Amino acid sequence: LLVVGLSVAGTLGWMGHMGIPLTAVTEVLPSLLVAVGVGDAVHIQSMFYRQRAKKEGVPAAIRWAMGHSGLAVLLTSLTTAASMASFQAAELQPIIDLGRAAPVGVALAFGLSVTLLPCLLSITPMDPVSSGEKGPGGSDALDRVLLGLGGLGTRWPATVLIATALLFAVAGTGLLVLGFSQDDLRWLPEDDGIRIATEELNRSMGGAEPFELYAVARDGVDLREPHILEALDELEQRVSELNVGEIEVAQSISLVDVVKETHKALDDAPDSELRLPDTRPAVSQEMLLFESAAADDLERLVDTEWSRTRIAMNVPFVDALHYPRFAQAVVAIADDVLEKHGLSSQLDIRPTGLLMVAGATFQLLFVSMARSYAIAFGVITVLMLLLIGNLRTGLLSAIPNLAP
Repeated sequence: LLVVGLSVAGTLGWMGHMGIPLTAVTEVLPSLLVAVGVGDAVHIQSMFYRQRAKKEGVPAAIRWAMGHSGLAVLLTSLTTAASMASFQAAELQPIIDLGRAAPVGVALAFGLSVTLLPCLLSITPMDPVSSGEKGPGGSDALDRVLLGLGGLGTRWPATVLIATALLFAVAGTGLLVLGFSQDDLRWLPEDDGIRIATEELNRSMGGAEPFELYAVARDGVDLREPHILEALDELEQRVSELNVGEIEVAQSISLVDVVKETHKALDDAPDSELRLPDTRPAVSQEMLLFESAAADDLERLVDTEWSRTRIAMNVPFVDALHYPRFAQAVVAIADDVLEKHGLSSQLDIRPTGLLMVAGATFQLLFVSMARSYAIAFGVITVLMLLLIGNLRTGLLSAIPNLAP
């Protein structure tokens, strides 16, 4: 436990010095390193106590245990460190950080297991027979079970192969329906206040999560031009009617809405419909009047140079992986509208906001993790081929590694 604890502490300390934070991904490191460190220590200690049970002296028992298990522990540590290092090929920083820190911890666990552990064993007073055994034959029953399992495959190879094939078949049916998901709301208890309030907002108001469209004019183009406002108006209307899975726009507000409402308020006809002014001077004059009365409101929608604006929408809170698909559909509509109005070279419109960051992050997280696991398996297989030195045996060793 001391060896394992020191390897965990050393890894976390190294992360602190390197500026690697604990995140939702790297927080798995302590438990991972405990498992790896315990495996190293148990391999060596079990052989040490076996020799002690044979009345072997402590130095001789340590040397025998290191000679028996040292190479196996080294190879296990190398393959584990290499597989974890493969996570550095990911696109998200937390996964890259996991790939940077985990190999350090694995190396520390191995180093302490082959240096500090023998030292501690050599200076710790102990009886010739370890306290966990009643005598040299105390573990005979377990040995017989393990030897029996080892001989199972040689006595009934067909049975074992058929059982393994059935296991793969059953696992395959589950793999076909396995999907990625990041539905934070469903993680909370049904009686949680935040979940109840959010679900009620989704149900009664169509959602209250902000989804933003950011429009930038190029080459000195002014957003007050009527044909640009018409394009933004069509874009807002088409996106408001969009329905992708569980996502549809509950409400939206933009510069176009302000221009329409202001124009209607200044129109002589009391029953006139919401529409845009026909000329650039009319838009400029009406916006000047609106700005004099509500400058703060206008600043939230457009910059002072009339070159950047936003369309703010509210959507329901759903599985975060749905938002990238919704955003792709919105981008397709924006590109179509700009092309239709001949504005592709004058205006750039893209989705942004917290939901886009969350959706893109989780999507990259899952893709990167899945790819990294595939790389890790490939790295382990190659290492097994190199370390074993035999192509057939190395490939065979990959099968029981893949099956779990």
